[in-house]
Amino acid sequence: RASGSCLPPARFSSGSTRVLAISACLRNLGHRAEARQVLRRARGLATEDSEGLAWVLFAETCLNADEGNWKEALAMIDVLTSKFSPLFLLPENQSQLEHVQRMRGIALFELGRPDEARPILAVAATRETERGRTLYYLARCYYELRDFERSKQCFREALELNLDPVYQASAHYLLGLIHYAQGQCRDRRLLAPNKRGGAQQVHSARCEVANRALVPAQRQSRHRRD
Repeated sequence: RASGSCLPPARFSSGSTRVLAISACLRNLGHRAEARQVLRRARGLATEDSEGLAWVLFAETCLNADEGNWKEALAMIDVLTSKFSPLFLLPENQSQLEHVQRMRGIALFELGRPDEARPILAVAATRETERGRTLYYLARCYYELRDFERSKQCFREALELNLDPVYQASAHYLLGLIHYAQGQCRDRRLLAPNKRGGAQQVHSARCEVANRALVPAQRQSRHRRD
């Protein structure tokens, strides 16, 4: 079933409407190469600066996001929010505008710009649509910015919302690292049994390893849909 957030509003009607719907269905079925071919046809039906072209670009942006082409997605989002800003500000296009904003926040995070992504995702997380995924990325932003308390809160909320399995393992892993480093590793009195049955202080190197894991990794996230 085609995702509503990546389709133009129901009232929109033009020669490219059916083509856009077909492309959305192919995209949701995982046939992205075919979806791109269909979108090329839709571009041919849309005139320059028209509403039809805006929705074709919107669909291409969604496809780039699906494929993890975040640089291309962000460039298209910039076009949509500048060249076609009046269109997306119409009340009937509210859900599409929210989706564009959510994609912008995720793209910025994936491109290593969590400080810019955080305020955008914080607003997007107040909405119900894709809230689990949005909270996950917001938690990642807080993690990268070393605001671990807010990161924990967002990870927990995301997991309570039946977070997509694509993100669940990462959320549990990072949440575990935060708990371990903030709890056990900050308590240097933590004891563990030695070979003689007595007790010895846990070597500080173990704590240092966990604390280093909390340092933001300088890499793009690998959590993308296949």
